[in-house]
Amino acid sequence: MDLKALDQGKIRKIKEKIEEIDEFEISKKAEIAFLLSVEISERFLRELRESAEIVEVDAKNRITKYIAKDLKFEGIHEKSINSNLKRRLSSDKENVPAEKLARKSEISEELSLKEFLRSLLRPIRALNSAMMTRVEFRIEAICFEEANDDKKIPIKRIHETLVSSLRLLTTPPESENSESTCLFDFLYNLEIAIRFIRHPIMESFQNKMKRLILEHANDQEEIPMINARSALEAIIDAVINV
Repeated sequence: MDLKALDQGKIRKIKEKIEEIDEFEISKKAEIAFLLSVEISERFLRELRESAEIVEVDAKNRITKYIAKDLKFEGIHEKSINSNLKRRLSSDKENVPAEKLARKSEISEELSLKEFLRSLLRPIRALNSAMMTRVEFRIEAICFEEANDDKKIPIKRIHETLVSSLRLLTTPPESENSESTCLFDFLYNLEIAIRFIRHPIMESFQNKMKRLILEHANDQEEIPMINARSALEAIIDAVINV
């Protein structure tokens, strides 16, 4: 989904309310403000500078440089939101831990099974639901097995299963009273979990995830928790049965 296709009314609401959305961490607010070229208030600028190492703005009080422990980005603002997005995506490499960048300095067609599965623990634990306990235990059990120490999975297979898993998120629930979770939160944590995978075949999916996150940044859409679990279990099934 292209940002040009997003509802302009929704983008305008995000720009107007981004400083007030309590559900977001302050670094996430900064990132969205940068992507949408928001002219931030002096109050919000002070808040950002209190929590980050460096925050720079241009003459219109739009963030041009942000460096914090968990996130960093930099760029000038263009007329097109998509131009800002491209600048942000091109700087994502800086947000990956140095030790992971070293391992990915040469493009590999495969990824460690354990490394990938452990990356999924972030969205699983962020859901904070008893329904996810069996998924977490399953990953821990797979990673505990010595037979899986050297097992590799093709990046292409990871890409295919991630794409198909997204379709499971919006399947109608079997019961109206089933437990639910915020779609934005799930997408946000999943995107961070897979950010370390550096391969051309993954770029389109990772960019799609970022656009979906922006699209749902200012809504309260809920998805059934069982759908989130099904999506994660489908990913696990696909990669262990290579």
